[in-house]
Amino acid sequence: MTIFLHRLFILVVLLFLGESVFADEQLPKKNPLPQRETSVPKIEGYADWKFSDSIETLRRDDRLTFIEAGEEKCEFGKEEKRDKSTWPDCFHFTTEIFGEPAEIFILVSKEHIERILIHFNRLDSKSDSKDCVSVINTLVDHLVNKFGVPTSKNDVERQVFWKSPYGGTVEFNNNCISEGRGMVLIVISPTPPSPEQENPDP
Repeated sequence: MTIFLHRLFILVVLLFLGESVFADEQLPKKNPLPQRETSVPKIEGYADWKFSDSIETLRRDDRLTFIEAGEEKCEFGKEEKRDKSTWPDCFHFTTEIFGEPAEIFILVSKEHIERILIHFNRLDSKSDSKDCVSVINTLVDHLVNKFGVPTSKNDVERQVFWKSPYGGTVEFNNNCISEGRGMVLIVISPTPPSPEQENPDP
């Protein structure tokens, strides 16, 4: 079963890595995802950080650097064209994940974690390198082994999603502009459970 899932997800990733992905005039093919046999388990955060953590808990974590909304590295509200008063503050951490340099941003607002972003920034790499593709290849096995077949995808935006009916979503974004340069982004969000899970039959 593991070998099957691995091969399946490789096929999904190939939709993102084919030459057509990097050509503006072409779009990836819209191949459907197969049905899952089981649900994605509840997604409660990332590593040691849980969506239930308080802001004070994050402040006590010596690994994290607090950055106020609007300061360098913490302008995520701008990307979403949100009113500046609603931009989230950030806790930042530079690390390596599966041997790949990465930055973790924990976005917080109104005393709760809004979402967790993991950036694999290869924008300064050489276009003829394999740095951006290498990140994707590294993440593939780990994502499919942990979450199984994606629950949905967006071919145009080059995104795949794992949404748990018990709460939480993982979003994988391929923003590589060539095999060497670009950004790979993982977004982990505390989405609510499905109505069926919130109100199970008695």
